[in-house]
Parts: sequence; C-alpha cells; structure tokens
Amino acid sequence: SHNSISIRIQNIQETEFSCIYDFEYDLMNSELLEVGLKFETNIIAKDNICNIDLSVRYKYEEKILLTLGVLFGFEVTPINALMDENEEEAIPEDLLLNLLNIAVGTIRGILFLKMQNTPLHKNYLPIFSVSFINNVIMRQLLSYYCV
Repeated sequence: SHNSISIRIQNIQETEFSCIYDFEYDLMNSELLEVGLKFETNIIAKDNICNIDLSVRYKYEEKILLTLGVLFGFEVTPINALMDENEEEAIPEDLLLNLLNIAVGTIRGILFLKMQNTPLHKNYLPIFSVSFINNVIMRQLLSYYCV
C-alpha cells in the first residue's frame, strides 16, 4: 500500500545553465516571456532510484534568455511495490506528480538564487498548478511545454 512508501532526495545536480545578461530587459514585455518546462525520467529499480532530469527555459521572441537543467535523484522505497510488472520503466502517475512537484519547487529556489543579481530577477518561475504539472506529465515531455 502507498502509505509505507518513503521518498527521499538523494542527489541534486545542475546539468546545464546559460543566461544572456546583456539583453535589453527593461524594454521587455514580460507578458511575452515564455517559460517552458521539460523533463525525462529513468528508473533504476534495483537501487530504488527514480531520476528526473528537469529543465526550465525562458524564451522571448525566439531568443532563449535562460536555460537551467537540474538532475534529481529520488530514492523511492520500495519502488517495486509501485511498478506495473508489465511496464518496467513506467512511473505511476501519482508518484510522478509528487516527484515533479518537489523538483519544480526546488528548481524554483535554485533559479531564485541564480537570478538574484541578474536583470531576470523579477521573472521568477511561476508557481505551477497541479493541473499544469499534470499536463506536463500527460505529454511526457521531451520538448518544452510552456506555461
């Protein structure tokens, strides 16, 4: 049953970061700023590990202003209790929703710190609704899904 499952962040690692600092941010219409998310997952069942590779991208009129990628390693014990025997690689949707909520909240904090002294400091990652994250999951995103 689900109540005996424990989730622990085992590892957080930045995989990518780029930001354009010399853009005319004062002239930017923030309504046109596109914030996108994408993610990939992989499970190492024998070690009870679920990895989520999450990226955030800020794009403005076809110009990519910022990209941040973070790899999250979650220890989910016991992971086998959650897996469908026929689909070794599939993460149950409610678990994925939980893990993505943690990952998105964490990446928001990392972005906040990274953007503190940049012109983008006012453009924080929005607080995503659960339904938004569900949409992200439904598309099993390998490309950016925009807010």
